[in-house]
Amino acid sequence: MTCSGKQADREGTASEAGEPERKDGSMTWQGMGYLVSLIISATVMGLIAWYSGKQRTSVAGAGVYLWIAVLISLLSLFQGLSMIGPSVEWARFWFNLRIACFAAIPVLWLVFVLLYLGKAALLSRARIVILFVIPVITQALLWTNDLHGWWAVHEVGFRQAGPFLIPDTKARIPGPWYMVHNLYTYGMMLAGLVILFLSSLRLKRQYRGQIFMLAAGTLVMVIGTLFPSFNLVPGMDLNPMPQSFALGSLVIAWGLFRHRFLGASPLFDEERRIPRGLALVFLLISGGILAAGYFAYRNYQRDFEVAMERQLSSIADLKLSEIVQWNRERLSDVEVLSGNRAFSGLVRRTLADSTEGESRTQLLNWLGKVLSAYGYYHIDLLDAGGRPRLSLPQPSTLPLCGELLRQVAEVMRRGRITFIDLHRDDPGGRVHLTIAVPIIEDGRALGLVAMFIDPTTYLFPLLRRWPTPSSTAETLLVRRDGDDALYLNELRFRKDPALSLRVALTTENRPAVMAVLGREGLVEGLDYKGSRVLAVLRAIPDLPWKIVARIDLSEVYAPLRSWLWMMIVLMCALLAGVWSGFWLLWRRQNAFIDRGRAEAAERVLKGEEKYRLLFENAGDAILVSDVETTVIVDANRKAEKMLGLT
Repeated sequence: MTCSGKQADREGTASEAGEPERKDGSMTWQGMGYLVSLIISATVMGLIAWYSGKQRTSVAGAGVYLWIAVLISLLSLFQGLSMIGPSVEWARFWFNLRIACFAAIPVLWLVFVLLYLGKAALLSRARIVILFVIPVITQALLWTNDLHGWWAVHEVGFRQAGPFLIPDTKARIPGPWYMVHNLYTYGMMLAGLVILFLSSLRLKRQYRGQIFMLAAGTLVMVIGTLFPSFNLVPGMDLNPMPQSFALGSLVIAWGLFRHRFLGASPLFDEERRIPRGLALVFLLISGGILAAGYFAYRNYQRDFEVAMERQLSSIADLKLSEIVQWNRERLSDVEVLSGNRAFSGLVRRTLADSTEGESRTQLLNWLGKVLSAYGYYHIDLLDAGGRPRLSLPQPSTLPLCGELLRQVAEVMRRGRITFIDLHRDDPGGRVHLTIAVPIIEDGRALGLVAMFIDPTTYLFPLLRRWPTPSSTAETLLVRRDGDDALYLNELRFRKDPALSLRVALTTENRPAVMAVLGREGLVEGLDYKGSRVLAVLRAIPDLPWKIVARIDLSEVYAPLRSWLWMMIVLMCALLAGVWSGFWLLWRRQNAFIDRGRAEAAERVLKGEEKYRLLFENAGDAILVSDVETTVIVDANRKAEKMLGLT
C-alpha cells in the first residue's frame, strides 16, 4: 500500500541458494586479520614440523610432534580456504575438514608428552588404537550428520566481511556427540599439560624452559578454541581461535630458538620424586577450581541473559503501548466526525453550495480546530467523485495524495474509516499517513475527509527515544511489502530517509523479516548494518506494523565479557596459589628428605672417623685384604712397622 513502491533500496541479503550473509565493507579489516593470523600459524608450524623431522632420530617424541605441527598447519590452511571460497558450501566443507585435525591432535599430544618425558612404557599399540576410537567416530558422525544430527542440530553459519567468509560459530546448535568430542579433546590436552607440569618439577634446571614454552604455547591454543567451542562470550564478533593458534605457534617457536626445544631429550633428577597422593590432591583441587569457575560463569550468564530479555521486552512493550494509545487517539478524533449528523449536514450544504457561504465558513472553522488541536498537518474534503472541494490550511500548496485518490471509490463503497499506511507520493516526497473518513448521511456517501499525519512530529521521535543510555539500541517499525520487509521509520545508523530500506523475506536471519513473518518474542540475528543483535519482536494490534526493539550483542554482552575476564583472573590467581602451595610442599618434602640424607651421610662419616682412629691406633697389626683377589687394600701403622712396608 505504499506509493514509494520498489524505489526503496534493497538491503544486501542472503539468497535461498545459500548466498552468504552480507557484512559492512568496513569489517574487511577483520577478515584480513583472520587471514594474516592463519598464514602466520600455518607457516610457523610448518617450519616447526620441518625441524621436528630433522630431530626425530635423536629426540624421543620428535616424530610424533612432527605430525602435531603438520596437523596444526593444515588446520590453519583449511580455515583460510574456508574464508576465501566462492560459496557457503565451499566454506563449510573446508571448515568441517578442520575437525579431522582437531580430533587427532589431542591424542598425538598425549602420546608425544609421554614419549618426550621418557614414559614410553605406558604406551602400547593397543592403547594407542583405543585412544583414536573417539576421533574416528567423530569423523564418521561429522560427515554423515545430515542423516542423524548427532554432530550438530544446526550447522555453523557464515557472514561476509568484504571478500571473506567469516564463520559464525554462535549459529551452531551442537548435537550430543559434539559435546563428547569436546570433552574428550580438552581432556586429552589437559592430561598432557598436567603431566608436563608435574614432570617439570623433576627436570634438570636447564631443561625447564623447554617445558614451560611448550606448555605455554599449547595452553594459548587451547584457550583460543574454548571460546567458539563453548560460546563462552555470546555476541563476540571476533573468533579468537586463528589469533590464538598464531600466538601459540610463535611461543613454541621461541622455545625452539631460546631453549633448544626438540634439540635434546630432557634429563631428570632421579632422586626427586613426586608423591602420588600429593599430585592427586593437586589435580582434584585444580579441577574443582576450574569446574566451580565455569559453572559460576554459566549461572551468571544465564541470569544476565534473563535480565536483558526482561529489559528489552519491557522497552518493546512500552513502545507498543504508546503506539497503540496514539492510534486510538487518532481514531477517536475521526470517529467524532464520522458519526456526527451535524457535521454531515454541514458537509452536505457545503458541497451543494459552490460559493463562500456560511456553511463553508463553519466547516472551515470546525476542521481548523481539529487540525490545530490534534496535530494533523493537512486536511482535505473530497466529494463523492473524488474531487477536492476544501483544504486546510488555506491556501493549500500541497498536491492531492495519489494513494488517497486511488482508494476514494473503495472507501466510499465500504463506508468505513480507512487507514492509509505510511507512504510518499513520489521518491523525494514527504512521508505521511492518511486517515480517510467517509461522510455518510441517510446511507448515502456525501464525500470523505482525509486527515494527513506527519510521522516526524510524534511517531518517529517516539520510536527514537530509548529509556536507558545505549550506544546501539533503537526501535524499528516494519511491515510486509510484497516479497520484502520494509523499514518504515528513520534508522539510527543510516542516513536514508524513512521507507528507503527493504530486505527480502528469504533472509530469515533478519529480525525485521522474522517480525513480518509473524514471529514474536526474543530473537537473535543480523540487522541492517550487519551487526549481530538481540531483538524483541511485537505485532501492533489493528495496524499492519511490527515493532523490532533491538540492541547490538556486543553492547549487550560487554558487562558479561568484563565478568568473564574477572573470573579468568580470579581462577588464575587461585590456580597459581594452589600450584605455588603444591610446589612449596613438594620443595619442603624434598628438603626434608635431603636433610635426612645429609644427616645420615654425616653419621656415616663420623662412624668412619671413629673406625679409622681405632684402626690406626690399635696395638696389634691389622691387614685388610680383598676376599676374592687376596690383595691387601689397607694396613694400620703397627702392620707397616712389622712388615717394613708403607
